[in-house]
Amino acid sequence: MGLLAWRVNRHANFPKRRIDYRKAREVDHLEIDGWKGRLVDIEVTNSGSRDITSSHFHDDEAIELRLLGGNILRLKGEVTDPGRRVPSTAIERGVLVIKPSLIAKGQKVTYSVLVDGPGGPLECEASLVDAKSPRKLPDGDIEPSCRQMVEAKSHEIDYREYPWRYGQTILILAAVAVRWFR
Repeated sequence: MGLLAWRVNRHANFPKRRIDYRKAREVDHLEIDGWKGRLVDIEVTNSGSRDITSSHFHDDEAIELRLLGGNILRLKGEVTDPGRRVPSTAIERGVLVIKPSLIAKGQKVTYSVLVDGPGGPLECEASLVDAKSPRKLPDGDIEPSCRQMVEAKSHEIDYREYPWRYGQTILILAAVAVRWFR
């Protein structure tokens, strides 16, 4: 009986269609084709249990992904799961626009975009029929700029600081070697 109640509750409350989005990767201070800016990978996933078709876009309004504090200048690439099509996209007014098209259940699409301006959070605007509101997932890797990498101090081990630790390791290795070659 409890299993049946759980199943009915899950079926009634589990989102049928839902868009998840996040910044998967961000590379600062990059120069591509003469443009200086940042390269940002944006992941969009249909995490619901059903497909999102073009008929689920309210009044044919597109999904808009906007980076606050920067304009998206150019779409550099788009990748999706094998055997699936990438939804039609465009860059309009500095915003990544996913036009009404099929986003299959469980499908993940990654867009690589060139961005101008300082970093900022990612925002999504979507008017989907029979779907939960878009959910922002935690951001992925933010790679440091070249300047940060140059300014970072290299941390080398000073063997004089820990003579007992390295001396002990050498003694253990010597004992193992003696025992091994007997």
